[in-house]
Amino acid sequence: MYKIVKKGLVLCFGLMMSVIAMSQHYTLEQCYKDAEALSPISRQNLYYASIAELKQLNIKKSNLPQLSFSGQATFQSDVFELPFSIPGSESPVIPRDQYRAALVLQQTIYNGGSANKYRAVVEAENDVNKQQVEVDLYQIKQLLNQLYFGILLNQEKVNIIISGNKTMKSQLLELESLVKNGVLLKSNLYSVKKELLILDQQLIEAESDKLMLLRILEKWVGKEIDKGVPFAIPEVTISPEEQTINRPELLFFDVKSKQIEANKSMLAIRNHPKVVAFANGGVGSPNPYNFFKTGWSEFYMVGVKVQWSVFDYGRKNNDMKMLDYQKDILNSKKDNYLHLTEVNLIKNQQSIQKYEDLLMKDKEIVALQKEVVKEMYSQLNNGVITSTQYLTEVNGELRSQINMKIHELKLIESKIEVLTKSGNL
Repeated sequence: MYKIVKKGLVLCFGLMMSVIAMSQHYTLEQCYKDAEALSPISRQNLYYASIAELKQLNIKKSNLPQLSFSGQATFQSDVFELPFSIPGSESPVIPRDQYRAALVLQQTIYNGGSANKYRAVVEAENDVNKQQVEVDLYQIKQLLNQLYFGILLNQEKVNIIISGNKTMKSQLLELESLVKNGVLLKSNLYSVKKELLILDQQLIEAESDKLMLLRILEKWVGKEIDKGVPFAIPEVTISPEEQTINRPELLFFDVKSKQIEANKSMLAIRNHPKVVAFANGGVGSPNPYNFFKTGWSEFYMVGVKVQWSVFDYGRKNNDMKMLDYQKDILNSKKDNYLHLTEVNLIKNQQSIQKYEDLLMKDKEIVALQKEVVKEMYSQLNNGVITSTQYLTEVNGELRSQINMKIHELKLIESKIEVLTKSGNL
């Protein structure tokens, strides 16, 4: 009893796994996810974020006190001396070799708001870099579309050819029986067998093309794809809103424009006054603040200084104009990109209409061709026509089925292209 139950459980488990395996399929969305996860471009976001964080840290540290050390040893051709002598006293002799070592401490009190402006510039630069990554990743989708639908087309060709092959083999058995009974000539069998060999060639070609495209796709997604797992045909519907252009390139143009504005704000305060407190002290021989102290002695100075570029010969205005020109160039690029995208969308939208019309005719052609083949097969069994005439119509049915499947996939691909090019995928 235990063995019977165990065998039953094993059988149920095997059937369950078979059903799960049959339900598995590879989708276009999974293709996108795998390729994006593998792409080295994705890692750039982490690098750009790290660069932006380090720049922000440097901005914070720019307000901390700055300590530096300076030292020098010099020999000079002449030194200061009194042009007269004082009776009863001896004037000190300033040495020509002089030495100095000092520490300098500076603390920015007011920087004209440059820290906040530079922080905004860094944020704008990071937004531009991140959006450029999105643009580069999105462009991969169009290549993946071509690979995916190329595989789909060959997959469906294989299915149609295999189906036609099975039908022809079953008919071959019937024809062999008719030949044995003397109803048909043996040459009819040779024609059918030859046609089966041609179908085998077409099958080899379609499977080879599919395998080639599959190997290329594996490089993009970074994993091996089981040849037995079918590729799912996407179900696509397009609403009018989904044809509005929302490409990541448009957002790139916008963040790039904001970056230019951030640079203009930074430039606007370039000539603002800056206030710095400072202190320096050290030892020197002679004392740099009192040459009459010719030996080693200490010195120091504390104070506040103001730096203000009052006149820059119009350089700031020229730089402002250059940034304005850069923004004009950017806007012209955006307008040109929108124009080209709209033109390409018209082509794909027209393709959708074309393939919809073709599919309507395909269905009628396939239905009529099936009836023709049935009638021709009946005539072949009765010896009215030759196998060559019959096979001509069989090939016509096969071609019509393949054409209908091609048009069906091309229709879906055109819809996917509209969503991809409009940025709604």
